[in-house]
Amino acid sequence: MVLPLGTISALGPFIEYLRPAKSPYLLMAIFGTVAVILTAMSFKESDKWLMLAVPQFMALVVFFVFAYFGRDEHTQEEQEDQLRFARAVSIAAALMCLAVGAEYVKEKGALFNINYFACIFQLSVFSIYTATRLFKEEKPSNFNFFQFSFITSVFLIGATVAISQIDFTDKSYMYLETDTNDSVKKMLDPFFVTSIVFYLLWLACQVFWVRRITSLIKISVVDE
Repeated sequence: MVLPLGTISALGPFIEYLRPAKSPYLLMAIFGTVAVILTAMSFKESDKWLMLAVPQFMALVVFFVFAYFGRDEHTQEEQEDQLRFARAVSIAAALMCLAVGAEYVKEKGALFNINYFACIFQLSVFSIYTATRLFKEEKPSNFNFFQFSFITSVFLIGATVAISQIDFTDKSYMYLETDTNDSVKKMLDPFFVTSIVFYLLWLACQVFWVRRITSLIKISVVDE
């Protein structure tokens, strides 16, 4: 199917912000998330999993820190574009995780509630942020809103994928039971640990967005 030229031109600014020159830490976070998920799949019942996963988790934390403290120069118009894309990406990701994630965790007890809460929380945060900005314009900032919102959604998607892969056949979220030489060995479920890491990173991102909302509300009250 060939996309109309109007659609391609409309997607131009969005694609532009995906470039490493515009969002240098975004691809790192995306590929880092994919690598963590693939490692958990490939070494699910291996003692070597943690040896591979720990440096990957550390890298994701570093990418998060770089994205949070990184700054770039852009105009007020570019900031508005970034905020529009941030809202669209974050709400779309939350809706997708709510639908797709629920399908795979609906029979897994508390995991369904965790996935549901996380998705509703992200939907609420960005909906409130959008509503708040209708009444109060933000000051120009050199923060890369697009990159950080995309990374926030990448962590939510990673957490949803990980939580959907947790083995619940033995009624345990934390452990896997493997048969070795006619004996049963218990080991941590890699997807359980991975989901916790992703949710913690996602929560750290959400702290930024919630603080952003509260700062706008405070400024609005002071102005009145």
